[in-house]
Amino acid sequence: MLSDLSIKGRVALFITIGFIVTILVGILSSQALQQVATVSADVTRAKFAIQASLGVAFIVLIAVGYFVWNSIFQEMSKTQQDLSKQLLQFKKSSEKNFESYTSLSRSTEALAHKTQESNSSLDQLKQMLHRTDEFADKSHQRANDSHMAAVAGKKSVAEMMQSMSDIESSNNEVMKAVTDSNESLSEVTQIISSIEAKTKIINDIVFQTKLLSFNASVEAARAGEHGKGFSVVAEEVGNLAQLSGVAAQEISKILEESVQAVQSLIQKTNERVQPLIKEGQKRVAKGKAVATQCEESLDKIVREVAEVNKIIDDISQASKQQRQNLDDIKKAMLEMDQLIQQKPEVAPPTSVKAPEMKLLKTEDKTEYKKEHKKEQRLKVAKESVVEVKPQKNVVSFSLNNKKVEPAPAKVVAKKAREVKIKSVANGSDFPSGDDPRFEEF
Repeated sequence: MLSDLSIKGRVALFITIGFIVTILVGILSSQALQQVATVSADVTRAKFAIQASLGVAFIVLIAVGYFVWNSIFQEMSKTQQDLSKQLLQFKKSSEKNFESYTSLSRSTEALAHKTQESNSSLDQLKQMLHRTDEFADKSHQRANDSHMAAVAGKKSVAEMMQSMSDIESSNNEVMKAVTDSNESLSEVTQIISSIEAKTKIINDIVFQTKLLSFNASVEAARAGEHGKGFSVVAEEVGNLAQLSGVAAQEISKILEESVQAVQSLIQKTNERVQPLIKEGQKRVAKGKAVATQCEESLDKIVREVAEVNKIIDDISQASKQQRQNLDDIKKAMLEMDQLIQQKPEVAPPTSVKAPEMKLLKTEDKTEYKKEHKKEQRLKVAKESVVEVKPQKNVVSFSLNNKKVEPAPAKVVAKKAREVKIKSVANGSDFPSGDDPRFEEF
């Protein structure tokens, strides 16, 4: 901006100087014409003064114009070079920005894709955690049922232990009853033995009675007729003694058989009951041992089920916490996805600048070509003007009406300039639009 202002200031200054010089030349020319009109004797000197003034004016104008346009050309060249460097740097920056945006766009698309995949994975994980919660709830319910069943089993085992104790008590009572029965049978055996002893006494009495009956029969036989009645009595007493002896023998035999039967019963009862009682005691002891083990196992099961139930509660709480964390993560992922979706809306303007700068570069080329053509034309014009030399009879004067006709030198210069410009424009001095020097811009 400062360089443009300095250029404009210089141009204005040079134009002002040229205008002042032109005015001075005009004044000098007017004075010379007046002198020529008033003094005819000084015509030759006036002509020479006018020609000299015009020559000086042309030379000053050409020098000023050359200096002005040389300064303008240098400033424009410098500005063009700076602009070209800036455009080149901006082009590189735009290309880098475009590449960065392309990479960012790809990364953003990949990140968006990964974000969608992560959201899908989070949804699946959330579903799995939901199923885990359901399984945990079911396991918790099953654990509670198992705990209740274990407690009920423990109670049943305790009742079974009590029943086993009752069975053991019953077996002991049965064993005691059998023992009492055996003792009672032993007492019966003793009673039968005492009866058998009494039967032996009866046998002795029968033997003595038989002996007395025999003695009575002997004495009755000795008495003769007087002893017949006593003999009949003695015989009947002997018969009764005989019957009593047979009955006593039968009773003894029955008692002996009863004793043997009772002893055999006691023996068989002992042989049968004792093993049963011992086996029952063994089974009761084994059952008590098994029941004790069952009780201990059920106690352990109850404790482990309680621990499992606690672990399941912890798992359920952890699963709920994980679901909450997943909800937070999914919320953050959705926010990041929204940011990713908003990112391309900010980045595309940067990528659009590259084609715009390319178009701007093309327009700068066109403007540069136009400026270059203009500079070439001005250069040719300056060269043509410099080549013009003052000619004699260039200006004709009419002393009667004081009319000054323009010199034909301008026409010659104009034609020469047109020819020069035409030759330069058609020649190879002016670069074309395909000139490689424009490519760097």
